[in-house]
Amino acid sequence: MTKSLLLCASLAIASCANTIAFIGDSHFAGKILPNTVAEQLKSEANIFAKNGRKASEIKNDAAVRMKNRTKDSDQYMIMFGANELAIDVKPVDYATDIRRVLNLIDSRKRIYVLVPFLKRNDATANEYAKILKLVIAQDKPNVKIIDTRLCDIEYSRDNVHLTANGYKKLGLCVASLVKTPSY
Repeated sequence: MTKSLLLCASLAIASCANTIAFIGDSHFAGKILPNTVAEQLKSEANIFAKNGRKASEIKNDAAVRMKNRTKDSDQYMIMFGANELAIDVKPVDYATDIRRVLNLIDSRKRIYVLVPFLKRNDATANEYAKILKLVIAQDKPNVKIIDTRLCDIEYSRDNVHLTANGYKKLGLCVASLVKTPSY
């Protein structure tokens, strides 16, 4: 056993040397949300996110880059959907794309999928949440769905992104939900 593992075991710290891979779109690319979550969970953030990215784009070279970049992570948080909501991607197609991303991740890892949000398309966001809970959670028991609709969403003027304070509050909420035993 290495010295760091012995130290972690002796201190009984569950999150010692813990890294969370944040895979997604602009909500993670802005760094406030993932950094807040990681800080609250006493972890390091490994961000693989890009503005405008959709889950359907994580294939071929992007899939290889994602796997290489995040392979040493202990946990994963995935959040796609705002861009899909903006162009009316059907919930079943969204779920298929999320499942494909999940299949790239070691199923022994702890994985969280955040329900997307978009102020002007809330009805479809509700459908995305339902399909994630029904299809993904049943198919992949190691994956936990975090319903961001339980959090206080503080939108910026574009009604897509959040204010800096909004991302911070969302990060605190997500971290709190992760710490909840039911998650």
